[in-house]
Amino acid sequence: MERFSENLRYIFARMWRMGYGTVRGLHFRDGEPLLDPPFDVVRTVRLPAASPPRPLAVTPQCPVKREHFAFQQELAAMGTGVIDVIKVHDGLPVGLEIHEQP
Repeated sequence: MERFSENLRYIFARMWRMGYGTVRGLHFRDGEPLLDPPFDVVRTVRLPAASPPRPLAVTPQCPVKREHFAFQQELAAMGTGVIDVIKVHDGLPVGLEIHEQP
């Protein structure tokens, strides 16, 4: 995960711990996610729990995936703004909702 900034690694670790859910209100500048103002994490609980709890941090059990690179590339392409919703599935970013100006 050395290819990613400290802020990006932090966000990926939060997604990994969450498992399923959404990240809301992620601000970014020049392709770099910001931790201030803080974003919201909304975890979705799947019933019945079909998988064991996730480790507390990104570990070798959580290898870098193409979704991580795609997310990083999308931030770089957008430059500066706010991602309203990041959809997280199995600890990986799989969809973005972004308000665009007309």
